[in-house]
Amino acid sequence: TIFYLSNGQIPIRNKEYNWLTTLPGNTSKTLWTIYHPIEELPHYLNPASGYLFNSNHSPFNASAKNDNIKYKDYDPTMGYERNENNRSVRFMELLASYNKIDYADFKKVKFDRQLPKPLAYPTNTDTLFLIDAREHPALSTVINTLQQWDRIADTNSKGATIFSVIYYYVVDKLIQGDNSYNTITKEKAIEVFSFANDYLVKYFGSTTVTLGDYQKLVRSDKAIPLAGVPDVIASMESEPYKNGMVKGRQGESYIELVRFTKAGPQIESIHSYGASNKPGNKHFDDQMELFTQQKLKPMSLDKATVYKNAERIYHPQ
Repeated sequence: TIFYLSNGQIPIRNKEYNWLTTLPGNTSKTLWTIYHPIEELPHYLNPASGYLFNSNHSPFNASAKNDNIKYKDYDPTMGYERNENNRSVRFMELLASYNKIDYADFKKVKFDRQLPKPLAYPTNTDTLFLIDAREHPALSTVINTLQQWDRIADTNSKGATIFSVIYYYVVDKLIQGDNSYNTITKEKAIEVFSFANDYLVKYFGSTTVTLGDYQKLVRSDKAIPLAGVPDVIASMESEPYKNGMVKGRQGESYIELVRFTKAGPQIESIHSYGASNKPGNKHFDDQMELFTQQKLKPMSLDKATVYKNAERIYHPQ
């Protein structure tokens, strides 16, 4: 049995008003008094396709096309979004290449680091791939490197580095309230390419820098190359670290995959750092390499197995 619920305590709202705009506060007609019961929320139970998915996108695209619920069947004042994002678009691209998925295929999908084409960010960024590098010889290396990028965010990718530098530059502008960056015009594209060019030369002495040199997984004094960009399926979003580098902040973290077999559940897991939060403990950072290699380790919830493999058995005082 598989089940999906787009959950929330959602009030029943007066349909005479447009709830996407500012509403009058001097009338009880806009007062929330009761809430939609759970059965009225978007949900799925055992779709014929055999799968459900979500990447923080529309609940009206959570399974195969013929199994998806319809927006028109739900109260529009609920305010559910109908947008797609890069992860959902890429997931659908990958699923379309399979008739049936085994466990190895599932892992390939789960650990995918490729952006779709066209991109599905809220900001229109496809203009970056349309600029003619011959018209801007001083920026030709960064322009060509990005435009020739296969959109895979591996640690050896140079295009992913340029894309990341540009991405964080644009996001910072939007956070500062400059909404002109919601659309990347030709002029904006040249501006962000110039920024990426100058940034990489300043901090790395070159415009051809691999993502692993630019982005790190950091735990205390340990820093190792880290793959991923925001909104690939195996997503990674970073923040400033030092010397022009960035460090992973949000995205892939604790991963647990479970198969339900006749012999019982089979579990694999990995943590981005380790099982301990105490510096100096050997488990403080001992999973970092496996994590960056997208490898998992077996684990068990079977008491006998846990005791058999335990490093130490003790009684908390």
